[in-house]
Amino acid sequence: MKKKKERKRIVPRLFKLLFLLMVVGVCGYLGFRFLGVLAINNDMQAVLEGSLDANKAYDNTVTLLVVEERDYEKGTNEIAYGFLAVENRQDGGAAIFYIPPWVYLRGGRFSSLNYFGLNSTFGRGYVDLVREVEKGFAIRVDDMIFIDVEDLLSNKNGIPFYSDGQGEISANLEDLIEKQRKGSIEESEVRSLLAWTTQKNSKFADLFLSTDLDGYYAGIITNMSFKDSYSFLSRGGGLASNGTIINIGERNGSVAGLYTREELSDTGEFVYQLDTQEIDNKIRSLKGIFFDQDVVREQARVEVYNAGDSAGMASFYRRLLQNLGFNVIRHGNCPVNYDKTTVFVSDEQKFASSLNIVKGLFIIDIEVVDERPDFMNTGDIVVIIH
Repeated sequence: MKKKKERKRIVPRLFKLLFLLMVVGVCGYLGFRFLGVLAINNDMQAVLEGSLDANKAYDNTVTLLVVEERDYEKGTNEIAYGFLAVENRQDGGAAIFYIPPWVYLRGGRFSSLNYFGLNSTFGRGYVDLVREVEKGFAIRVDDMIFIDVEDLLSNKNGIPFYSDGQGEISANLEDLIEKQRKGSIEESEVRSLLAWTTQKNSKFADLFLSTDLDGYYAGIITNMSFKDSYSFLSRGGGLASNGTIINIGERNGSVAGLYTREELSDTGEFVYQLDTQEIDNKIRSLKGIFFDQDVVREQARVEVYNAGDSAGMASFYRRLLQNLGFNVIRHGNCPVNYDKTTVFVSDEQKFASSLNIVKGLFIIDIEVVDERPDFMNTGDIVVIIH
């Protein structure tokens, strides 16, 4: 009788023990996968060497979202398309550039998304592409998210993100991706492309459960934390619905809006190249989104000079500053030699916000001097780039 009672006690205990072991195993497995996601972010941060974190000194937040096709054997990727999302945390507005794969960001054979070779893991290629985007649009990028198009189109996680079924929506998305590879798409199609891209990947399981056992996250490569990545992708549907869409590949009849047709000098091939002047005009027409209100309020007069060996730096930083609302009154080559990037400010307290943003635009240590430079100038803030 006593043995039967003991057996009755042992059986529930065994079930409880098995259940506990199962829970521990599942939690450990998910935890291991989660650590894999974090490890990716740490590796990416190491590659970036703080180059993106340095851009977060001002309130506008900029995220580069790129969908790519990864060729693991060759170690290179082809870009399917990209979005540059600018969200103004002061006023709540948002603008999204759609970047088709066939538009060249700058002069040069390898400046389009379509032909930009990337290292398939954590090489400098990702950072180099971010820098190309920054130079083309004259906007500092805070964060980047790279999504594998195969993971985007597949349903391996078994999670439908629309009620009409997984297969149909993936087929529609694939058709749209192929369409935009060959030519322009309408604004409504751009909004659909952004919504599908972000909503599919914002599902918790897509971000959390797709990590392979070796710690490599199959779907997304990013410098962002898991929380921030999930937050951005979750906002994607709202950005697609309510944000201002800037369709780089849009055509008005036979006239291109934001790109020009150029001939490559080495091959004679005609390519489509980003019209940076029109891009700047578009950005400045949306000053409520792109401009920093503290900069507009302080109205510092800014001069930018290049004292280094890299040509075009004064023009690039002039564009960067003007696209944030700065009043750049003069730019060019520096008449005096400087061996370090230096920012002179006439009144550090009066122009505190503007100075903070100027410093945040540089990914290197700079020297700030609370006085005017030696040469003739009339700027409240004078930027010397070396």
